[in-house]
Amino acid sequence: MKKLVTILVLASGICMAQVDSFVYQGTMRNYITHVPPQGNKLPLVISLHGYTSNASQQQMLSAFNGIADTAGFIVVYPNGVNNAWNAGIGLSSTIDDVGFISALIDTLYKKHGIDLDRVYATGMSNGGFMSQRLACQLSRRIAAIASVAGTIGTAASPFTCNPERIVPVMHIHGTSDNVVNYNGTNFGISVDSTIKFWVQRDTCPKTPVVTQFPDINTGDGSTVAKNYYGPCRDSSEVILLKVNGGGHSWPGSSLVSGANMDIKASREIWEFFKKHSLKNVSEIIESHLILMENQPVTYLCDCFSKQIRLKMHISGIQAITLYNASGKKVYHFRDTYALKKGAILEISSVHFRSGIYLLNVTAGKSGYSYKLLVL
Repeated sequence: MKKLVTILVLASGICMAQVDSFVYQGTMRNYITHVPPQGNKLPLVISLHGYTSNASQQQMLSAFNGIADTAGFIVVYPNGVNNAWNAGIGLSSTIDDVGFISALIDTLYKKHGIDLDRVYATGMSNGGFMSQRLACQLSRRIAAIASVAGTIGTAASPFTCNPERIVPVMHIHGTSDNVVNYNGTNFGISVDSTIKFWVQRDTCPKTPVVTQFPDINTGDGSTVAKNYYGPCRDSSEVILLKVNGGGHSWPGSSLVSGANMDIKASREIWEFFKKHSLKNVSEIIESHLILMENQPVTYLCDCFSKQIRLKMHISGIQAITLYNASGKKVYHFRDTYALKKGAILEISSVHFRSGIYLLNVTAGKSGYSYKLLVL
């Protein structure tokens, strides 16, 4: 990657917004970075614009800069190629935006020494879809996501979305959104299906705790209900901020006509993000255990984060159960969508004592049993 240009622009009296570019896969990619005046090893929030929009407009829409200055995090606003993101919504794009975001994280680490444990992604509309795709395909680098008016794209649906770890998710969506319909579109699944997917994936309570935000602005024609699914596995959580009567907008922003003004989406997103952190991930070491011929899963051990990892070698695995040596069930996973070949399921070994365990795997009408050793 070759840095092409750096332009410094005064964003406020003491803070700097940097417009930088680098070449990724033969294409010049640029982004705006806002760096607060204090601290080091700061968290990073990646804020992604909508379709036909751009980084500057997303910076104004989300207004993260002021929050970043107070809370102490770096926020970056990347530009998509042709004002779009390859987020799995049928734009016929071949751009590797997942790879670009990963390269962007590396670049900002070299330039600003960001905290790689606390990298977050959010976005509006097409950018929201892109944040969902990052949760699906870059989960080992993204600690949590918050999508505004963007569900899981049909090309990154629950049938192909296989995150490598549990991902905390916040979703904000208006029930009267006429661009990304709350009940689904021909390029994205519904809000309810999106939430159901993450609730199942993160092993959250199926029934949410619902609280209503005060209707402090009665003239905006909408109210907000918080649907909280948690706590989930590995201290995760899934949150839906349902904007009843809300349209295709970023709540709290006066730049979009008719936006809900009872909450400030950016503030809610940061309050959500700051609770979650991604530990450094060591190289995954394949265990010498379970190396049987034609096995449906391979046992993997991430020794640094004390995770048992099961890699699927066949499709259609619907249930995985772990028993201790006394025959007591200590873990159970069931996925109605069925895990696909190549998916990785994580089980936190910190909850288990060292010893021998029996692993049962169900795939369709077939069942498999293995012995595991937890060190």
